[in-house]
Amino acid sequence: MGQNKEELKKLLSFISALTEQPGNDEFVAGLRALLGNTNDPAVKADLEDIRRILRIRGIQSIDYSFIDDELTRNQLIMDNIRMEDSILDNSLSIQDKWYEFCSYAHFQIENILNYYYTKAFSTPDAVQWHVMKYTSGGYNPYQYSKNYKVCTDISAYHKSTALCNDFFPWIKGAPDYTSSTINRVRKVRNEYVHRSGVTDTGEGKECKEIQEKCSYASIRNTLKKIVEVIKQQVSVQHQVCSFIGFVEDSNLPQVKIKYNNLSSLLDKDLSNIYANKLVKGQQIVLIVKNNKIIDLLFV
Repeated sequence: MGQNKEELKKLLSFISALTEQPGNDEFVAGLRALLGNTNDPAVKADLEDIRRILRIRGIQSIDYSFIDDELTRNQLIMDNIRMEDSILDNSLSIQDKWYEFCSYAHFQIENILNYYYTKAFSTPDAVQWHVMKYTSGGYNPYQYSKNYKVCTDISAYHKSTALCNDFFPWIKGAPDYTSSTINRVRKVRNEYVHRSGVTDTGEGKECKEIQEKCSYASIRNTLKKIVEVIKQQVSVQHQVCSFIGFVEDSNLPQVKIKYNNLSSLLDKDLSNIYANKLVKGQQIVLIVKNNKIIDLLFV
């Protein structure tokens, strides 16, 4: 009985989360009807939809309790449950199970990345610095944009590439496949969204090829790795910030920078790296963490 009560509490919590999500007006209306008159034929039809919606077999596989934004947390939990439920939905073909699993995994990746870049970086310039720094050298590096305002202005590809190059870099002899798995999930999701049996004779080709290289378990484990590292990063109190400053003195061995009415010396490594780019009086964007200048951004 105790266990049943706990399951009911979880169900009630999940239903509550559903009612708060945008676009679930019909669900809310049907739920209200459930508590009122159930003899009306229209109400009965709504109740059938509710019963269909609540036939959830999947169990939450990733802990999102650390997310402090309720809307984001609820959306992540629901997408995670829907991801797991797709495997158990026997009304779907094997291919459609794969499509839905990858799509809901991709929704979670996009959402948690936006959360990370919003929480761990206090300014748009700080976010762009990170994405530029950790996509440079690749075939499609991110370019600074003055039009950037929110995290969704940066593509999921660039954000995931930057995160992976920072925390899961490819090391010869000890390769990490996090980035490649994310890219494969994104390709499946894109094929699912844009596929057309009429216009695309190769429909499902990419999906089938990727399914040979990935598995439900490998995608789930990759998602868990991303969430865990983001959890660790957002638990740190000091965000990466950016400030406008200027070069007060460009003479080596250490360049002197002034910002926030304070003078600060660049460490020797940064002074050596940027010595040829800095002149006295030059305005510069400073990337700061834990009250220490960690890099410069030229815009």
